[in-house]
Amino acid sequence: MLHQFALTLETLFYDTSHFFTSLASTHTRSALAQRGHSKQKRTDLRPCSLALLVAREGQIPLYAYVYEGNKVDATPFPDSLTAIRQRVEQRVGQVEDLTLVYDQGNNAKANQALVDALPVHYVASLVPTQHADLMAIPTGVYTPLGPGPLANRLV
Repeated sequence: MLHQFALTLETLFYDTSHFFTSLASTHTRSALAQRGHSKQKRTDLRPCSLALLVAREGQIPLYAYVYEGNKVDATPFPDSLTAIRQRVEQRVGQVEDLTLVYDQGNNAKANQALVDALPVHYVASLVPTQHADLMAIPTGVYTPLGPGPLANRLV
């Protein structure tokens, strides 16, 4: 796919999500469909979870991992990170120019330590408790942006 779609692996987006299934509550044979949180708020159904890595160009899927619906997003991240690094190194030989983008659901101290140990760039979001110093700044201190579509938003 890298050659066919002329993809570069400069920026990769990693995210996880949970999808409910229609398995009966009494169904016990599925190891994947487990009671957990789904964005659809269907607590009566058993979700499965999916970790997905896509390329910035065309959002072409490059890695997918299906896991149990009762696991939080940060759980598969270490194994996914290892698999992603191995795949990128096999395909292009290096990861130094790679930027990995992931959200706060994958942001745990142990996970961040794994990312920090890699020779990659990253963009990650933080939960408010992780930057209490910024949260303590009154919004009146921020400067509004100039004219344009973002003019009413804070910097």
